[in-house]
Amino acid sequence: MRDSLGGMMLPRLAALLVLLPALAVAAPADPVADPGVTGRLAKVAAQLAAKGRKDDAAEVASVLASLRAPAPQVAEAEKAANSVAEGAKRKPCPEAASALKKAAAELAKGLATPDADVRKSLARAILRIDSDDDAAHDALGHEKTAEGWLDRETATVRDRRAKIAKAVADAKSLHLTPESGKSAHPILAAAAGREGSFARIGNVTLHAVEATEDQLRKVLLDTIRTAAVSRFIRKGDLAFVKPKRDVTLVFLPSDAFAKAVSAADASKALLYFDAATARANGFFVRREATVFEAVPGPETVRRQSLFHVWCTQLEGELGTGFEVQPSLTLGHLNWLYTYVLQIEMPNVVSSAKGVKGGTSDRPAKKSEDGVPLVDPDADREALRREVASRTDPPLSRAIAGVDRWGAIPGECVSKLTYVAEHLHETGEFEKLLMTMGTAKQSQPLWEKTLGCALEDYERRWRSWFTSGGRPPTGLVQRCGE
Repeated sequence: MRDSLGGMMLPRLAALLVLLPALAVAAPADPVADPGVTGRLAKVAAQLAAKGRKDDAAEVASVLASLRAPAPQVAEAEKAANSVAEGAKRKPCPEAASALKKAAAELAKGLATPDADVRKSLARAILRIDSDDDAAHDALGHEKTAEGWLDRETATVRDRRAKIAKAVADAKSLHLTPESGKSAHPILAAAAGREGSFARIGNVTLHAVEATEDQLRKVLLDTIRTAAVSRFIRKGDLAFVKPKRDVTLVFLPSDAFAKAVSAADASKALLYFDAATARANGFFVRREATVFEAVPGPETVRRQSLFHVWCTQLEGELGTGFEVQPSLTLGHLNWLYTYVLQIEMPNVVSSAKGVKGGTSDRPAKKSEDGVPLVDPDADREALRREVASRTDPPLSRAIAGVDRWGAIPGECVSKLTYVAEHLHETGEFEKLLMTMGTAKQSQPLWEKTLGCALEDYERRWRSWFTSGGRPPTGLVQRCGE
């Protein structure tokens, strides 16, 4: 009888064992916190929304989702956040602060769990609610200092921010001696019919008809010093490393440029694109030089030089330097243009004209050689307003389906600039760039390299951007503002 029963039951038991893993995957994850506590948190979102605090109500919804609260509770908080009208006046909400602090204290009782993953998830959520909760800080291994608790990332950011600022300052006195003189470059002679000027450092040479030797020397020094800052951010040493191939940039007035395009087209010397595209873009590439249409003076030279020197340097590392990981490299380059050169980046950024907060909407102060300067503080403040109202573009919009710089939406340029700055300060920029390398840009590739979902990284970024490098503040602390 026993053998007969075993014969019937064993196949069924085996089948059940096969099904169990699938059933386990399909089952919803257990809540991290007591649903009674998360239910009360969901109600607080409505209080915040009533005071015009859309971002704080949305933060409550996000915290609930991280705690794996019941879906109706998350939906309740999201509905409250979405109910806030655009431009609604933001008011303090002390009653919400009191309820939030009580909820954080109740959640903190769960930190005694032996499950390390649950404990960390709970601690992170508590600090998003109340950044003064000692038990949550202690659970995450944060360091208590004279000015309060300090997490590892904030400590890293502070240290690297100071070092990067010093590198930017030190680069201005980086000792370099440009060679300069009259230029009889064949392209100048053939297209312009006259001599120009040149400046050279290492194997980087600028030639121009309507810019003086002094102007070219200054532009080249600024370009090479800015490239050295990029080197510091990426590799840790403030130095200029010669590109693996010569960089020769030739700048011509409009009539001479048109003549040079026609000559290059007739001799089949154009690389990468045809004559019509060259005329539309205002530059073209030959084997021996890249040639630009330039306005009189140093402005075009100043705008174009860093872009081409930096991309040629990267080409020496990856085999190609143009269009590599476009969202990452555009953010980095635009940061260099904005904070080191303090001028607009050419080509791509110009597509952001008319976009609120875009880098083209800055006051046009001018440098000593007459080039319009940007106001980085105004750009940061414009983005800060968008982040506060949750109207900034999601990072996914600047990454998914974007395979070249020109495909990046104009409204995403400013955000990518500060994503790059965050990665500079956390020390992650170089890892992302070299790990992703020449692979096709995609959201899954970013997530694999970052080690987290893009929305989780974006939450980190928001905390960094809004805190200005200070330890992040919780909802309790912000409700009185």
